[in-house]
Amino acid sequence: IMERNPSWFKNLGIAKRKEAGPRERRNSYKVHYVEQEFLPMDWNCPKSDPRWEDSLSIVVLRHPIERHMSEFFYKGPGGNRENGFKLDKQKLHTDEEYSQQLSEFIYKYLPPWMAKKGSGPHRQRDNDFKWFFIGEVYMDNFQLRSLAGCSSGECMKRYHMRKGKLERMEEGFRASTGFYTEPISACTNFFDVMCKPHLDKRLCRNRVDGPCFYPAVAWGDMSEDDLARGIKALEAFDVVLLMEKLNDEDQSAFFADVMGVHRDVTFSFNNMSSEAMNSQVGKASPREVTHFYRDILSRFELLRDVQNLLYEENRLEIALFERAIELNSLMIDQWKTETKWDVSV
Repeated sequence: IMERNPSWFKNLGIAKRKEAGPRERRNSYKVHYVEQEFLPMDWNCPKSDPRWEDSLSIVVLRHPIERHMSEFFYKGPGGNRENGFKLDKQKLHTDEEYSQQLSEFIYKYLPPWMAKKGSGPHRQRDNDFKWFFIGEVYMDNFQLRSLAGCSSGECMKRYHMRKGKLERMEEGFRASTGFYTEPISACTNFFDVMCKPHLDKRLCRNRVDGPCFYPAVAWGDMSEDDLARGIKALEAFDVVLLMEKLNDEDQSAFFADVMGVHRDVTFSFNNMSSEAMNSQVGKASPREVTHFYRDILSRFELLRDVQNLLYEENRLEIALFERAIELNSLMIDQWKTETKWDVSV
């Protein structure tokens, strides 16, 4: 079973620039924004792909239960235009009948939604040499799978993939690592490349331009080994952010400093509206920001078993998130020390 190593990328333009002189390097650097959301990343990529070293890598995580429940009410049964259930925060606290209807809706529709486990038995769709996750459905340990993908080495043995499929993965790998001399802006967002009909697919011969965009798989049951791989990948990111804290003064200022923009720029986190943050339900208190859906689940005895099922199926992802909290705290503390941060200034 093959192991990835930097020599695979020897023909990349970025790798070549490392061998160029100071003037050539200075004249060749450009900034490209690359977004990866629905592809599982090869957990080993950060140490084998030289493009990773030339990138500012940022990851944003959310508490798994909050994320799954948000998806349930956004694109799952709760967000269905005809038969869904519109969340009304005011009624949730003042209307007992409404609250009872909400608990019954979750009790009826959440378990079947979870039982589908994505789209098909492997929970990943094979399309055009890209094994990518499907949005709008429940996928246990989603954020862990996103970071603990596998494309070579020992971790591939468990998938028992047919030779033909492995060869197609290798073809996809070579295709996605052979043309990274000048990324095309229209080809740096996976969702746009795969899903927008107006985009000329011939323009994006490499499908998506960016580090770690080669095919990887992350289906089936997750294990402690996957958790260890996911944490290893997580620790390779330059910046680890938490969705629940994006509007905090220190987090917003920290990210602005990392990006090299003014802390009060209009698009800073603490200046963004709930609509811009893609929030379906405005959160008025810190508790609501961090525990909105978990508090709903724990409020009703009817939902106790459903809540336990969510926690059990996503326990490894929760452990990953706990490590993300630690990393975010370490980064913020270091930044505060270096910048002598004082929120009152």
